[in-house]
Amino acid sequence: MTDPSQGLSIQLAQAALACLCAAVQERPNPPANCCFRAGLSPAGDADIYTDLCCEGLAYVMPGDSWPTAIFPNMDITRQANAPCGIVSWVQEYRVGIMRCSPTGTDTEMPTCEDWTAAAIQSLYDAESLRRAMCCFRPTAYLIPEMDGMSIVVNRLQQGDPLGGCIERWLTVQVQLPGDCCPPLPIVT
Repeated sequence: MTDPSQGLSIQLAQAALACLCAAVQERPNPPANCCFRAGLSPAGDADIYTDLCCEGLAYVMPGDSWPTAIFPNMDITRQANAPCGIVSWVQEYRVGIMRCSPTGTDTEMPTCEDWTAAAIQSLYDAESLRRAMCCFRPTAYLIPEMDGMSIVVNRLQQGDPLGGCIERWLTVQVQLPGDCCPPLPIVT
């Protein structure tokens, strides 16, 4: 479970990762790696010795955050027209799985069987991502600060083969309470 001494966005990220790691274990060929990533998209080849795509990588990555008064829309007009504090925030998380793309050999392209196996694995991974979100929503709502907050799970996406990797991912947007009150004291 999550550690309440950590910030809410960290607790939520940990809950998403725990749900994802459990979900991938329910399907054939679970990824060898299940961990956090940072950045805009996960790297499958961070060094010359490891091929994370072929090992399999399930990940949770913190994404964008923005103020909101009407979740999940960005609060622009209200902020511009009133001196009120920020009502709440949206924290986005990217949850995904990376796998090897069929590459064939030096002399032959991937076979129909190679592509069929990749497609079936991609469908298993889609099932894992959906199961992870079925776990994440009720788990997130166990955190007391989430009382009255909302969660939106977005479309599950499939990327093109890139650099020997194929990726499935979705984003989930979580409403966080505004943390602007009381304001920080300013020393002048």
